[in-house]
Amino acid sequence: MIEYSLPYLSNNVQDIGLRWPLRNMFLFNEFNYNQLITGPSGQTFPNILATPGLAYLSYHFEIALGTQFALNNVSRPGNHAAILGLLDIFYDSIFPKAGN
Repeated sequence: MIEYSLPYLSNNVQDIGLRWPLRNMFLFNEFNYNQLITGPSGQTFPNILATPGLAYLSYHFEIALGTQFALNNVSRPGNHAAILGLLDIFYDSIFPKAGN
């Protein structure tokens, strides 16, 4: 995964005046490689996908949205393009007495 943290840019490199919600955003690109280890000779081709996206991180939750698309012909029949989402809720920040 390749990621660039806008909070890191604002807090540690140079404050360029980003305001909320941009100040808590992360840009990312994930590469996925899948291939069978064993199988018929010459028929286990790699499945390569890319997932660029954007994530917002707060103290209580994280929400991310990305699109996934094929990078080779083997991946294309099963995945022309897809939209992926993620919602993480950090329950220990909402209910601190619940513990870790």
